[in-house]
Amino acid sequence: MTSPHEPATAQASGLTAAQPDPREDLAPTGRPSRRKRWVLPVSVGAAVLVLVGAGGGWYATHQDQKYKLVAPASFEGLPLGPHKQFQDAGGPRTMVDAEYDRNGAAVVAVAGSYGGPTMAGGPGATAKTELDMLPGLTMLTAEPAGSHGGSVYCGVETGNAPACSWADDSSNVLVTYAGYQGGPSVTAADLAHVAAETLQLRSLMEVDA
Repeated sequence: MTSPHEPATAQASGLTAAQPDPREDLAPTGRPSRRKRWVLPVSVGAAVLVLVGAGGGWYATHQDQKYKLVAPASFEGLPLGPHKQFQDAGGPRTMVDAEYDRNGAAVVAVAGSYGGPTMAGGPGATAKTELDMLPGLTMLTAEPAGSHGGSVYCGVETGNAPACSWADDSSNVLVTYAGYQGGPSVTAADLAHVAAETLQLRSLMEVDA
């Protein structure tokens, strides 16, 4: 039987970084944290381009909207950094960008959208496509979606940075974690932890419309 965290792809990637910053805030409970170097993750602006696609061309028919997105004031002890909410010029959805920072560097970057028509192909295709568009993606896995339903996928992009995406009939969000960049290769256990962190963020961020 295939493990739920068994990598779906196997590509090589590599970037280096040099901003020191501990990642104890995101270390799993009961597991010694590994000292790693922090760098900025994929820019939030670039993540928005992934989410909206080419001019919003992924949008399908309108669905009843159950949820909206609100960036919480903090996440895992990290304060909310630069953030904004704006209307997508290519469609009717509302875009949300947010960073959770430590010492001025983004530790977690979030880019999402909600409202209006949903993307074609359903939540599973949407969540997977968001990750597939990241550079050098490896270890693509389907993860438990939690109480909000829909689909959640996680993987590792170029530079050893884990990322997760979720999608449902109301919203879709891409979350990039910078804490693993420049450190030891991400393991299946790391990816499982990142998936759990993503569900925590989703429970705070995705609220009733």
